[in-house]
Amino acid sequence: MNLRVLLILFLFIILCLTGLWWYHDQVICNCVSPAVLSEPKKDSIPDTTKKIVDTLKPKISADSTTSIMKEGKLVVYFPVNSVKNNPDKITIQRIEDLAKSVKGNGKIILITGHSDSQGKPEQNMELGLKRANKLKDLMIEHGANSNQIKTISKGQTEPISTNDTPEGRALNRRAEVILQN
Repeated sequence: MNLRVLLILFLFIILCLTGLWWYHDQVICNCVSPAVLSEPKKDSIPDTTKKIVDTLKPKISADSTTSIMKEGKLVVYFPVNSVKNNPDKITIQRIEDLAKSVKGNGKIILITGHSDSQGKPEQNMELGLKRANKLKDLMIEHGANSNQIKTISKGQTEPISTNDTPEGRALNRRAEVILQN
């Protein structure tokens, strides 16, 4: 065979193998989000939000509170328009652990309350503060020093998900607990 034909055949094989490798890694192994392969839908919830909602769906309810550890902070979710806090066992354990970890070391706990966008912004700011203060009371109940806890509210100003769906609003009704130096 001609050297030119062999070179073209070699390049064709390399191209095919590269395509197969990409297809396997990116499509079959699901390493690329489906949005890359298809046009995104408007008003859809991001995949990470869906995963969080699916994990918490059985736990977020009208009468109990659940939590997750996310990016180095404790995130506690609340029912609709409520500061009621009937925390699950995992949330209680996380609060106890955090309260014990700051006891006597001078570190500050910052608790930031949030709400969804339902209702008036002023009411949501107040609701966020009530949620933060509710968590502060729980932290004190489990051994934290009240002088080490600071509470603030962001109301509806810092959503982590869409407020257009019930699932997104459920993720926005939260208080975040961060340990500061």
